[in-house]
Amino acid sequence: MKKKLLQMALFSIMAFCFCNNAMGQVSKKISISGQVTASEDGLPIAGVNILENGTNNGTVTDFDGNYTITVESNAQLVVSYLGYKTQTIKASGSTLNIVLEADITALDDVVVVGYGSQRKKDVTGAVVSISGDELTSNPLPGIDQALQGKLSGVTIINNSGEPGGGVSVRIRGEGTIGNSDPLYVIDGVPIVNNVNSEIPVAGGSGKVSNPLANLNPNDIESIDILKDASSAAIYGVRGANGVIIITTKKGKKGAPQFTFDNYLAIQNVKTIDLLKARDYADLIIEMFDNAGEAIDDVTEPTNLLDDSFVVDRADWQKEFFKTGITHNYNINISGGNEFADYSLSGGYHKDNATTPGAGFKRYSTRLNSNFKLGKFKFGEAVFFSRTVNRRSTFQAARSQIRIINRHAPTVAVYNPANEGGFNGPGEGDGYNRWNPIGLAELTDNVVRRNRFVGNLYGEYEIVKGLKYRLNVGLDAVFTNGSTFIPRYVFSEGQSQEDPSLREYSAEELSPLIENTLNFQKDFGNHNLDLLVGFTQQEYKFSRFSAFSNMLQSNNLQTLNTSSASAQISIAGFDDEWAIRSLLGRVNYNYKEKYLFTGNIRRDGSSRFSEANRYGVFPSFSVGWVLSEEKFLNDHKFINNLKLRFGWGELGNQEIPPYGFQSSLFTSANYVFGGNLQSGITQNTLANENLKWETTVQKNIGLDLTLFDYRLNMTLEYFIKDTEDIILRAPLPGSIGITELPLINAGNIQNRGLEILASYKGSAGDLNYELSANASFLKNEVKSLGIGLPLEGRFPDDSGPVLAVIREGEAINSFFGHVTDGIFQNQAEVDAHASQSGAAPGDIRFKDINNDNVINADDRVILGDPNPDITYGLNASFDYKGVDFSLFFQGVEGVDIYNGLRFWNEGMAEMKNHSTAVLNRWTGEGTSNSVPRAILGDPNFNRRPSDRFLEDGSYLRLKNIILGYSFQKNTLSKFADGFIKSLRIYASAQNILTFTNYTGYDPEIGTGFNQGPGVANQGVDYGIVPQPKTFLTGIQIKF
Repeated sequence: MKKKLLQMALFSIMAFCFCNNAMGQVSKKISISGQVTASEDGLPIAGVNILENGTNNGTVTDFDGNYTITVESNAQLVVSYLGYKTQTIKASGSTLNIVLEADITALDDVVVVGYGSQRKKDVTGAVVSISGDELTSNPLPGIDQALQGKLSGVTIINNSGEPGGGVSVRIRGEGTIGNSDPLYVIDGVPIVNNVNSEIPVAGGSGKVSNPLANLNPNDIESIDILKDASSAAIYGVRGANGVIIITTKKGKKGAPQFTFDNYLAIQNVKTIDLLKARDYADLIIEMFDNAGEAIDDVTEPTNLLDDSFVVDRADWQKEFFKTGITHNYNINISGGNEFADYSLSGGYHKDNATTPGAGFKRYSTRLNSNFKLGKFKFGEAVFFSRTVNRRSTFQAARSQIRIINRHAPTVAVYNPANEGGFNGPGEGDGYNRWNPIGLAELTDNVVRRNRFVGNLYGEYEIVKGLKYRLNVGLDAVFTNGSTFIPRYVFSEGQSQEDPSLREYSAEELSPLIENTLNFQKDFGNHNLDLLVGFTQQEYKFSRFSAFSNMLQSNNLQTLNTSSASAQISIAGFDDEWAIRSLLGRVNYNYKEKYLFTGNIRRDGSSRFSEANRYGVFPSFSVGWVLSEEKFLNDHKFINNLKLRFGWGELGNQEIPPYGFQSSLFTSANYVFGGNLQSGITQNTLANENLKWETTVQKNIGLDLTLFDYRLNMTLEYFIKDTEDIILRAPLPGSIGITELPLINAGNIQNRGLEILASYKGSAGDLNYELSANASFLKNEVKSLGIGLPLEGRFPDDSGPVLAVIREGEAINSFFGHVTDGIFQNQAEVDAHASQSGAAPGDIRFKDINNDNVINADDRVILGDPNPDITYGLNASFDYKGVDFSLFFQGVEGVDIYNGLRFWNEGMAEMKNHSTAVLNRWTGEGTSNSVPRAILGDPNFNRRPSDRFLEDGSYLRLKNIILGYSFQKNTLSKFADGFIKSLRIYASAQNILTFTNYTGYDPEIGTGFNQGPGVANQGVDYGIVPQPKTFLTGIQIKF
């Protein structure tokens, strides 16, 4: 009995304790408050679900990401939101702030592929992308600079270091003799890059524009580049050179977000070594002596015979190049909810160039918004920019830098006694070269361009999965410019007696209308996405210019102040074309394992005659996701392995306006009745059989992702054949036609390998990413169809042949003689093949054909300006708010013809030279590379040869950045939560270049043509080099 009573007592005590504990737990609840933010930008997230695990007790964050919930003290909180990783967090304390990480891998990224988008994992074509975050984390003034070296298969070369200068963008090489520029599509609107809208600078013949100069890099959400035919065929006759699709930023769901960023940059450029006064005088005197001529005429450099005159009066390079300063400001506001989103931005960029008379300003604003009302969606993406571009004068081969290099150090730059304040050579200086610094400072050469690109859309879901979309777009460009040259005096014979003015205006309007139907449906394991559409785009261009050679005053810069005796000329130009298209695409996959994409487009272009106006451009691509197969299921380190193949046919309609028609010349003169009469004559021949170029491309690719998505690799191999190349027929001038007709002839092939790899990792608080890309390219002219090579001349179209386009060689290959040292004595001259004008000290050229005569038949292909390899290397690190990155960019296997050396080492004219001539031949055994100095160059030592051809390979430290992002708790204390994020940074650009090239800059692009279809690609006439830039900035989010 006692035992039973004891058991009952113990049981009662245990039950009491248990119940008491249980009641204590039930009654112990806690209230927790906090804010949920996103890890990528620190911004609050509205609509996040917060649920007490195992119960129905939950809440949702408000508009500012705040929440309050009452839970058991030992509860677990499950935090979830679409697009972010779900977290389970132990409830503790009264305040609990939660940071969500985006639940996305590189394979889930969306890429824009033209008239739609796809997940990266579903893409079967060759598409490369770069995000807006990558652009803004490394501030640069232009999109072209931000893209350079970042993407495999895309080569970007700035044709000048001047701000807003021309740029050459090539996707998978030079595909044609004519226009190799890609198509640019901004928010769904294909834009027109018309070089005819460029204002012609005084006397200039080269016009290379930069269609990206109007865009503010801070406005970019993403850039997707369609490299192969299977992806670009949806753009048909405009996609042969690749397509660059630019998408601007849109609003995101959440509270309003304000961002502001600003940077200040300082720029400088390198100089080369030129002769000082004494060495200059000795060289000129030696040139006369070797030519057997006396310096005894007022037009000759008699001043150099007076030692008291031979002093340094100017460092022309130092006076020409200056420190450039750049200011950049951007502001953006964005936000949205489930029914609407918006993004509004404004920007200002001012770049004071490193050269006189040049500068660039850009004002930009952008508005994107989207609305959803039931089955309707509508919105717009519009941007407006205004650029003001002041340019230095550029007269074909006569660049400012070339003239700067030629000026004598004995002649001063400035003379306050002269009108305008500048000096020029006088009697006894031996030359009559214009003062380029004076011309640049006094001449006001400005282009003002206003550009509006807008796209309005409306979308209606007819039934589930079937959507109709209407896009109405407009690309409008309004350009005006002027070149004013005031009255000035440099020296006798160098003056502008009366001010002159050229004014210019142009208008470009390109409306677009598109209608598309899109059907998406999943049938079990089958996924189908169909697109059909109709699109039409027109283009109208009008240009007007007027010129007066005699204004009445420097202070009255208008044409109506011209003097009565002024010669006033007026000119106009109009151009219009249209393209109308039907398009279709099918995307299909089975179990996300077997992928297929087919595109077809039928284009009708008014640029060709009715007989050749329409064409059909098909493509297809397939993909096999091997990582989804059972035989790879055990290899868990493989996240994705996809094999791709694509084929497609594209067109190129970029020919001059009315190129298939004959044209008339209205200023022809003829003799009639013994008097000279004005008349009209045919200027060129018609060719109604002219048709677009056709590019057929095959691509095989491999995508590989390993080690929990840390390592990503892409390999591409392609063969790109362009047929029916459009070029001008080489007809003899005796037929009386001044402009050669266009014909289809020839075939150019580009083939290559592209590699892209990146690795993301971490070690404690250190996060890092390493990436590299490389492109290997082989270019070859397969045929020309005209029987003769095309020739380009140097330094202008009256000079000797320097470059050729001929079968079996790379496009624009350098052509000339091969040097073989220096003749050391007369015996060597006599023993060599007959070489007219040769004497001891002259260059010996090889007798290639062994006919014992040095002539044009001994010329060979010397090299080409097409790089064999382009590559980029990037490393970025992040440690507790400190970020650091390095980016290298380079090319290998490229040749440059250093045209500056033609003048700087020519030793044939009365001008300054580089210090390289100090090693010239002055007697037997003194030099075997630099010839003698002799006025007139009787041996033509400067003829096109390998003498001035150099290896243009380089590796450049393009960017180095160090930044710091303040911690959130610091900002909370400092700004009471008003500032969401704050980053300060410093950057240096182009600070190191490893190269054997002896010119200013190995980055040489393409300017103007020097023959029918032959561009001066890779010829250095003395372009403004890329500056070294030191930059500091701040980025703030509110």
